[in-house]
Amino acid sequence: IETFFKYLFQVPELKGCELVEKFLENGDRKDFLKSIVPILKGKKQEEVSEMIHQGGKTKTLIKAELIAFSKNAESFASNDRRCLDELYAVNRELTGLFDQTTKKLRSASVLFGSLSSNAKTIQRKRLQQIYEIIENALMEWASLMEGQWEKFQSNFTDYLKYYIFECESMLELTKNCSQAEKEYLTLENELAFKKHRFFEVKDLDKWKLPVEEKTTFDQTTLMHNKRITFPKMLPEETHEVEKLFLKYGYY
Repeated sequence: IETFFKYLFQVPELKGCELVEKFLENGDRKDFLKSIVPILKGKKQEEVSEMIHQGGKTKTLIKAELIAFSKNAESFASNDRRCLDELYAVNRELTGLFDQTTKKLRSASVLFGSLSSNAKTIQRKRLQQIYEIIENALMEWASLMEGQWEKFQSNFTDYLKYYIFECESMLELTKNCSQAEKEYLTLENELAFKKHRFFEVKDLDKWKLPVEEKTTFDQTTLMHNKRITFPKMLPEETHEVEKLFLKYGYY
């Protein structure tokens, strides 16, 4: 843990991060989530300028297999989240049943202890021994069940809790991906339609071409060659679409 925290604050993106500090300060998850609400409200969506992994810089790619993976991941996380909720309900029910069973076993053990004492008063040693064996067996049975259930709970509940967090994180990412995809495709289609309409009008002033582009290409080329003209038309709006493309590709 010490090594992890030392490394944690060597990462530029995390060093001095308010969210990390709040996480370390709050031992309770609900308190942590409550404390970061004002921080998140004050944060604006950052733009994606570049993407870097362990091998160095990488480019944003939007491929069919990546889109399919994102959709499958959303379905996978949703189904697992539903199953985990049902497991939680079953676990609560089982906990109640185990608790009731062990209590009944202990109660039965006490009753056999009373029977053993009664047998002792009239010196029925053989019957007393039988009652004592059953008394001890029931008590041991109850203790074994409690030990097994406690061991199961200590592992199973932690697994459920942290896997639910993992599913929630995956669902949040896929939700952000879907939203980024919608924003990108909507603006891209709107811009493409606008460029086609402006191209048909042949009004270069509406195209907002940079001065250097007007001097690089003659007017006839710009008027009739979509392949050259479209990437250069409406540069500010094109840049906004490119930013959304990077954001969508990031998710």
